[in-house]
Amino acid sequence: YFELFEVMFRTGSLVFGGEQVVLPMLQAEVVPSWMNKDQFLQGFGLAQLMPGSFLNFSSYLGGVHRGVAGGLLAYLGMFAPGVILTFGM
Repeated sequence: YFELFEVMFRTGSLVFGGEQVVLPMLQAEVVPSWMNKDQFLQGFGLAQLMPGSFLNFSSYLGGVHRGVAGGLLAYLGMFAPGVILTFGM
């Protein structure tokens, strides 16, 4: 689970200028070790259909890799850098 959180935290710390900036980095990290390319693209399509931030895609990636707990951990890892910067911790 630490690897999952670390990948999402590192990726989340680079999101400046829009979420699509980190899409190639996410793909390089998770394909083919966590999922195949078709699963990645299907999740990307679903994330585009959902309202809200594209970063919800991180929950899908974590969920496919490690189940519900992985989805929650990936979501927290992706948003943690922004929260830390916002509150200046």
